[in-house]
Amino acid sequence: MKQWLTRTRSQKGVTLIELLVVVVILGIIAAVAIPMVIANQQDAYANTNKQNMKIVNDALARYAVDNGGNYPATLNELTQQSPGGKGPWLKDLPAVYNNNGGLDNTNDTDHENGWELEKDGSGNITGVKIPANHPGT
Repeated sequence: MKQWLTRTRSQKGVTLIELLVVVVILGIIAAVAIPMVIANQQDAYANTNKQNMKIVNDALARYAVDNGGNYPATLNELTQQSPGGKGPWLKDLPAVYNNNGGLDNTNDTDHENGWELEKDGSGNITGVKIPANHPGT
């Protein structure tokens, strides 16, 4: 009766059923793991954007304190020394991550280095926000 459980020397290898079972198990693991990895990646981009926004806004506040309440006209001024010898307030200006994990380097009247700009009445930058449709908004 146990003859069918044992293999002879000529029957070495893996059966098709054993191979299919392994493939199904790997498919189940992938179906569970891949969505979790993608979700965690999006959360990481969102958290990075929020932390970078806080860093830039803190640097803007320090710039204003050091310059008599005046804010910079561009974010790049935060990475330079002011005429009064103060600064720089940031070593490098952090960019904004988009949904694909790439950096958003949009530069126009309302954005600089990807950041959505908040300006005062004279056009100086008083704060930054994460643009809409980016992680962290």
